[in-house]
Amino acid sequence: MITNNSFPVKKVPPCCVQDFENNARKVLPHSVLDYYQSGSCGQHTLRNNQESFNKLRIRPRCLIDVSKRDTSTEVLGFKVKVPIGVSPSAMQKMAHPEGEIGNARAVGSVGGIYILSMLSTISIEDVAAKALDTIKWFQL
Repeated sequence: MITNNSFPVKKVPPCCVQDFENNARKVLPHSVLDYYQSGSCGQHTLRNNQESFNKLRIRPRCLIDVSKRDTSTEVLGFKVKVPIGVSPSAMQKMAHPEGEIGNARAVGSVGGIYILSMLSTISIEDVAAKALDTIKWFQL
């Protein structure tokens, strides 16, 4: 009989929102997970966002020449390499020691925009100083 121990198991990186949620359940304390999974008041906006996201579909187009592609655009006067913005999320150090700085650096490394929450666990000055190459906005 062949068991799983006979074959190397390749760890597959997360590829959808549910994968990230499942990984978070494994590593975050229950109180932190509850905070990140909740919304305010009756959680109506949270449900609406989830329902809207589930309606999105990617329509693959086959046999299209992608040798020359450009994902850059301009957002409110800022030239970005990718049309990605990390929305303001509070209390990021509860999930990772680098908190907002790690998130700002990550989106900056691909050329997107980072939006710092006014309920950040790291000061605006520290994020600005440690994510120099990132376009940064602030939620007020």
